[in-house]
Amino acid sequence: MRTRLPARLLLVGLALTAAAGCGSSSGGGTSRIAPAAGASAGGNALPTSGGKGPLAIASANFPENQILAEVYRQALARAGYQATVKSLTTRPVILKALASDDVQVEPDYVGSMAQYLNKAKTGTEDLGVPTSDLTAVTAKARELGTEKGLTVLTPSPAADQNAFAVTKAFSQKNGVTKLSDLAGYKGPLVLGGTPECKTYGQCQPGLERVYGLRFTGFEQTDLGGTLSVTKLKSGKVQLGEFLSSDGGVKANDFVVLEDDKKLQSVDNVVPVLSGKAAADLLVKTVLEKVSAAMSTQDLIDLNASVSIDRKLPAQAATDFLKAKGLLG
Repeated sequence: MRTRLPARLLLVGLALTAAAGCGSSSGGGTSRIAPAAGASAGGNALPTSGGKGPLAIASANFPENQILAEVYRQALARAGYQATVKSLTTRPVILKALASDDVQVEPDYVGSMAQYLNKAKTGTEDLGVPTSDLTAVTAKARELGTEKGLTVLTPSPAADQNAFAVTKAFSQKNGVTKLSDLAGYKGPLVLGGTPECKTYGQCQPGLERVYGLRFTGFEQTDLGGTLSVTKLKSGKVQLGEFLSSDGGVKANDFVVLEDDKKLQSVDNVVPVLSGKAAADLLVKTVLEKVSAAMSTQDLIDLNASVSIDRKLPAQAATDFLKAKGLLG
């Protein structure tokens, strides 16, 4: 899903695995999610009936996407559906499963999805529209999705882009606060990223093309997981691929470098439906309501709940739905 397939859909969810091993499904501790205004009044509550039959929600194997899939599952289960999460791997696998109705719902990232579909169709990720324009990018995602029998709903205010981080010590020693600063850096520059980063236009090729960076090596990591943190801290890599919503970046005192030449596209979270699910108005109503209630800060807090507080994704999802008044 966003490097979000970018690379992000290729991940092994090591951070999630570690969190699950330490977490508790009973959900002790305070929720990080800020309550929505008026949430206690129940006016934002999701429907509690009307849904029938099974719905499978696809998740990619990186922590944030698994949390989002669990949010969708609980919301749809509340409405009466027999909702389950099916763990899949890459965007090609997930979109193929959606198109064939093997799964009916997935949380995706609008810019990355549009670029993936456009490259599959035309051989280029260039959408022909400003990638900073959410309305234009969403229109392209819908156009390209429709050709595959997929329905792209309204993107959430919650956004998550690929981001590149260095240690605080590296930033201070070399005067690096934005990606363009690295063009003048003369020391070793090893990039840490997922395998797809090597070919994904907004990762290594984009850093080389747009910023003129020349890497001295590449180390495989896991997009903000255990490998990403360990290799950046140890100095095995100097520049690591993360997500802008990764709560672990701040916890580890990393510095996310400003994307001052705007390599990354908008990448708001968006529900994507199969043909069967798109024909069900209640499914769309539930997911649109969930999407509208989520902010980028909520996304950061959800990730931190799992990676830092060691909650299970299911408990983090429940905390979010309760805080926003979606469970009444």
